Amino acid sequence: MYMKRIIYFLLSSWMVVFCVSGCEKKNLEEDSQAKELKVVQTILDLDYTGGTGIIEMNSKDISASSSKGWIKTNCSGNKVNLEMDANDTYSARTAVVTVSSGGQEQKVPITQSGIISIIDVHDHEFDYHGGEVSFLWNTQEAFKIENMPEWLMYEIVGNEIKFIAKSFLEDTGNSSVRNADIQIMVGEIFSKTVRFRQEMPVLPYEAVSGKYKLEFASWHGNARNSSVIVELKEDVVGESFKMTGLGFTVKVFYNAEESSIEIMEQVIEAPSSDRIHLAPWDAGPSGSLRWNCKHGMKGSCKDRNNVVFEMKDNGRDFGDWKDDQGNNILVDGFILWGEKTKECTLFAHSRFVDLLFTKI
Repeated sequence: MYMKRIIYFLLSSWMVVFCVSGCEKKNLEEDSQAKELKVVQTILDLDYTGGTGIIEMNSKDISASSSKGWIKTNCSGNKVNLEMDANDTYSARTAVVTVSSGGQEQKVPITQSGIISIIDVHDHEFDYHGGEVSFLWNTQEAFKIENMPEWLMYEIVGNEIKFIAKSFLEDTGNSSVRNADIQIMVGEIFSKTVRFRQEMPVLPYEAVSGKYKLEFASWHGNARNSSVIVELKEDVVGESFKMTGLGFTVKVFYNAEESSIEIMEQVIEAPSSDRIHLAPWDAGPSGSLRWNCKHGMKGSCKDRNNVVFEMKDNGRDFGDWKDDQGNNILVDGFILWGEKTKECTLFAHSRFVDLLFTKI
């Protein structure tokens, strides 16, 4: 009986020791885990203008410092409050905030962007009708745009700047060219002069359209004894007109660089089963004519206030139309000609020689 008591006592003592040892080991592990300093989360509201932030830790007994002076730290409980200064450079920068507690440290890098300023505006020439052009414009800096003329304006939409030019036709002056040398200044560094240009042809398309007195003869060398009021109406803007007033429609081509109009061989609409051509014609001794060709007549004018076109051979030399002596035929008129019926007399006039257009 005595032995049983001893054995029971020893067994109980061993169990107590085991329990105490196990509890102490568990508590040490928990203490070790509790002392490991960790960052719970970092919240930043930051751009190049500065900002604020919070570093939340898993311990309340903390202190903090920054490797750079542009970050100020202030600890409250388990949080490090951050205050960041503005970055007035174009380069990003990084500082490290060190949070300490119980001999442990956690380092938190903070990166701040620099000023964004990407400007790509360059010289441009506008069509005389006006228009718009856009350039890259991505800046967070203050800017100024100076020397803007009345005919030019701008607007900024997103990351683009759009310049808009008015039609030169609205200008009542006599100049055919206008330039705008505008000054663009962004921040304290970027400064650029950009030229916008607009040139109006000597004879713009719009100045050609309208009514004309068309005078012509019926044979080369004769006086212009016939006249008709015709009108050049818009066809393909900047390229061609439709001429009406002769009883049939004629396509008239426009060339801005040459300030000219040109009439070439073409098929006209006529009340006939025959195919009727407005055929280029040598209305002199040879009396020869051609169709299905590019021969014709051209006239130029250099004064938009006094528009007159005296038509001459258009100078298109294909080497396929010569006289008996081998010289190129010069077109001095047109004749309405049917492929079967020959000269077409369905209209008031069929022969148009030495054409003279005078705008009225």
